[in-house]
Amino acid sequence: MKTKLMLRNSMMVLLLVLASSVSESQNLTIHGLSTNGSLDHYGFQHFTKSGSTSMCGLAFSPIQGGEKDRKLALSFNPLGFIQFGPILNFEYGLKSHIALNGHLRFSPLGALSYAIRSADGGVDELSGIAFGGGLIYFTGENRSKAYVGMLLEYEKSTAIYLQGDSWEWTEKEKIFVFTFNGGYRFLFSSGFFVNTGAYLGVYRSKWNWYYTDSSNGYGNSGSDIKPFGMLELTFGLSF
Repeated sequence: MKTKLMLRNSMMVLLLVLASSVSESQNLTIHGLSTNGSLDHYGFQHFTKSGSTSMCGLAFSPIQGGEKDRKLALSFNPLGFIQFGPILNFEYGLKSHIALNGHLRFSPLGALSYAIRSADGGVDELSGIAFGGGLIYFTGENRSKAYVGMLLEYEKSTAIYLQGDSWEWTEKEKIFVFTFNGGYRFLFSSGFFVNTGAYLGVYRSKWNWYYTDSSNGYGNSGSDIKPFGMLELTFGLSF
């Protein structure tokens, strides 16, 4: 019993010496311990360190900066299939909270791309693509965080109506979109993430339509400014 007591006291003295020798900005890593899965190690820190939980003059707190530094991301928004087209995103981290976005939106694959043209008699064939980019700002220091961004987009499309009919006509559009993109990114330790959010902005469309058979008469041209919006459910991977 006396031997065990001496051994325990010696261990306590050793731990106190180790704790006092570690500075406020350093960690003595103890591997093999696990949190809720977001980190794979804990650190010993001096008990005066803020934000840690003290125990016998020592403190346990997660080591910050243990995550892999990920600057690139690739993601896809399949919710666009029932809106104005699915979106493929590319991201590059400029700073810790700012990312450069580039994206493609496949407008002919979206159900609403056809629905908004139903007033013209229903489109028979739709082709085109939209591309754009902008900056996205991520808030806070947590792994998962809210974000807000400003994006610009250019779309060029061609729609054919009454295809095969003698009155067949074609409409060509050039669309400029300005939108805010906001939401929340759930980021996991593997680099996989899910964005839930929305796009809200305006677009300006310059259009021109004409009959395939010019003997039917002349077409027309003009422009419109209308609101633009989409919901976002994006799945991606950062690396």
